[in-house]
Amino acid sequence: MAMALYPDVQRKAQTEFDSVVGRELLRWHSVVPLGLAHASTCDDEYGGYFIPKGSMILGNVWGVLDIEIYDQLLEFRPERFLKNGEIDPERPGRGSSSVWVWPQICPGRHFSDNALFSLVSSVLSVFTISHAKDKHGNVIPIHAETTSGFLSYPVHFDCEIRPRSAAAEKLIRDSQELM
Repeated sequence: MAMALYPDVQRKAQTEFDSVVGRELLRWHSVVPLGLAHASTCDDEYGGYFIPKGSMILGNVWGVLDIEIYDQLLEFRPERFLKNGEIDPERPGRGSSSVWVWPQICPGRHFSDNALFSLVSSVLSVFTISHAKDKHGNVIPIHAETTSGFLSYPVHFDCEIRPRSAAAEKLIRDSQELM
């Protein structure tokens, strides 16, 4: 009801998530570090290299992230897209490195953006995610390590995922009954 009554607040929250957290999630860790294979549609030249028509090209997603623009590349910092509390229009791209590797925009970007939004907002609305603790109550550190290869994903790590509140737990349990 609140979102219907206050559409400006809803739009602001959606814009902040889409433009800041979503951007940083896509920038911070690409699931496909070399992107997807593309074929050149004509003979071309790039950086002094001849690329014949039909060549398969893989774009190094990490290679195009400029340390001058994105300092501390390995840190998850959504605020890097803000300036004076607003979206920084000078910050290039929308987070997905594919817009920097290829001249055309990814046709699947809306699907991936919406799926990412649905997943993250659903999880964060009902769960608190924190470091796991050992049997002595000491925090178990999490290292931001990922696999290498065509697909990249986090290596195993321990964490604690718990409902944010009794109401959140009830919502989780009620949704399980629907499945």
